[in-house]
Amino acid sequence: MDISKSTSNEKFIYILQHSFIQEAIKIGSSERSPELIADELSQQLNLPGRYLVFSAIKCLEANQIEQRVMKSVAPYRETTGFYQLSPQSALNIIKRDIMRIPINVLFEHCH
Repeated sequence: MDISKSTSNEKFIYILQHSFIQEAIKIGSSERSPELIADELSQQLNLPGRYLVFSAIKCLEANQIEQRVMKSVAPYRETTGFYQLSPQSALNIIKRDIMRIPINVLFEHCH
């Protein structure tokens, strides 16, 4: 998957999944490419396997959705940015929250 860098008012909401530890996911948002973030995280944590992009949704004015999503997944939080739930469950939560806020989704990629 090739996802280009977003413009200044666009942000990616992403889910990263580890190749070995599939129920421990990272949910975040950034103007940077989720693929680049996954590669950097794989190198930083120095674990066997690597992080892969499970889902990436590019949104305009994504701050509202980011806040809502972080509240929705808070019960599953293990540590900053990492959550103990299936990537598909996290994606379902994100999609539900997107439907509740009128934002423009520019791009969506799901694994």
